[in-house]
Amino acid sequence: MTKKKKIYRTMVLLTVLSDYPLPEGMSLEELDANCADGDFTGKTDFQEVNREFEGQDAADAVFKIGSSPDFFQMDENGNELLDYQEDCDN
Repeated sequence: MTKKKKIYRTMVLLTVLSDYPLPEGMSLEELDANCADGDFTGKTDFQEVNREFEGQDAADAVFKIGSSPDFFQMDENGNELLDYQEDCDN
């Protein structure tokens, strides 16, 4: 029996204010460090918390952010990979 994989999405909006234009491509780590100890001020707002995706919807959500379903031990159709299932069953 094929088991559908479940994943969860949380979306966080980070608003940053600075007195100069930010360089494109700053990492979240750099933004966080500058908000905590540097020249920026910032605020996070949770836009969505733990939205559940299952099966094909889960695989589609992973593809949409440019990742691969095998990161979550699922195939391109959102089914759990058999090797992962067998390891968990033991």
